[in-house]
Order: sequence, then structure tokens, then C-alpha cells
Amino acid sequence: MTKIIFLFIFNLCFSLNIMACTKCIELDANQGFIASSSIPFSKLMEDSMHLMDSRMNKIEYKGSNEKIFLEMMLAHHQGALNMAHSLLVHSKDKQITNFARSIISSQFNEVLYIQTLLKTYK
Repeated sequence: MTKIIFLFIFNLCFSLNIMACTKCIELDANQGFIASSSIPFSKLMEDSMHLMDSRMNKIEYKGSNEKIFLEMMLAHHQGALNMAHSLLVHSKDKQITNFARSIISSQFNEVLYIQTLLKTYK
């Protein structure tokens, strides 16, 4: 439910060309990343890379090739979301923030799709 509400609010803000939020939170609060304007951009980027790498390194190469691929792509897409959220809270450049919003919109939907696919592949 939280994911659907977040997606609706984000897409509404995106379509109205409004800055999505002052503090953007990734898909799930348990994922350990919050982009905040009170944290330097370079630190947010560094943290998002470390978190993505950590997630990817924890993936066990067990199960089908499809499952492994989906798990790797999930971590990669979540990293992209973190980076794009970080940019939004630190930039006012319209061209780049619009690009970051488009990344968030597409990657968010892809994450939801990957999560659905992972229920099928073992």
C-alpha cells in the first residue's frame, strides 16, 4: 500500500512539474537509505554506491539464472533510485532534476515488476 501511495504522489508531482519532496525515501524504509538535503550530496552518492554494492555482494548465486539476474537487477535499480533521490534534494537544475524524476518513475515501476517476477523464479 505504501508503495502505491508513494508512486501515485510521485507521479502526480512529476506530472505537475513539482519538486517531488524535500526528503525522498526509497521504496521501503527497511532498505536503509534516506536522501536528505542535510547530508552532503557526495556522501549520499557514496552511501548509495556502498549500499548497492553491499546488496549485490550478498546475493547468493543459487537457483535459476533468471532469479540471480533479477536479484542483481533489483539491487542495481534500487541504487539508481537512491542516486536520483539524492540529486533531487540537492539540485535545482531543471534539466537534470527532470532527468532524475524520469529515472525514478521508470526505475520504480521496474523494481515493482522485478519484485513480482521474483515470486515466480526460484
